[in-house]
Amino acid sequence: MNPHESGEIPLDFQQPIMSGPAEVVIPDDVRGAWKGIKVEVTDNETGKKELIAIDIGQEKEINGSGLKVKALSFLPAFQMDGVAVTSRSNEMENPAAQIEISEGDNHWKGWLFSLYPTTHAFTHPKYSITLVDGIAAEKATKGTAEKS
Repeated sequence: MNPHESGEIPLDFQQPIMSGPAEVVIPDDVRGAWKGIKVEVTDNETGKKELIAIDIGQEKEINGSGLKVKALSFLPAFQMDGVAVTSRSNEMENPAAQIEISEGDNHWKGWLFSLYPTTHAFTHPKYSITLVDGIAAEKATKGTAEKS
């Protein structure tokens, strides 16, 4: 049953509006499980696509484009509550990556969603960038240290 029809949630109910950027809260089990992201860069003029792997905290220049992409965080189950952005679990339910893209003096910071590539998409006259996947950290094996 629709909660608005039952009266549980009034029809004029609205989510709280954030007064600034939401805090990104990465649960410990998520932080250790993912080392990077894979993005696809498409040249909108030629249709050429390139898959790029970027470690969290690292920046990569996209070959010949003048664009630099930095992976800030990866959340496998993106969830936003109006105050914070977090991951509800470590399952790939709603994969999202917070990235920063720069081209000269122009900067864009936002989220890419692999299931919803057009939501809050990075817009550029020549290039499109979409999130393809998260890159899992290598699991520790018996007798070895965890690699990331």
